[in-house]
Amino acid sequence: MCQVQTIQRKMEGDALTCTCGCCGCGCGTLTRHFITPAEEKERLERYRDSLKNELAGLEEHLKELNARLSRIA
Repeated sequence: MCQVQTIQRKMEGDALTCTCGCCGCGCGTLTRHFITPAEEKERLERYRDSLKNELAGLEEHLKELNARLSRIA
């Protein structure tokens, strides 16, 4: 098992995962297997909003690239 002082943990979504990488012991791993329908709905809505933001950023980046390309041509 890991030394208590060397355990590094990080949050990923709703789970706390071990990132020490020493032996795959799973120290610190807390994972829920079941969530309520309300939690699932909230998670999906956050995911949808994240995708919308990603798409908006992509569209903006494409506009900038097109503007640069039109100046070159």
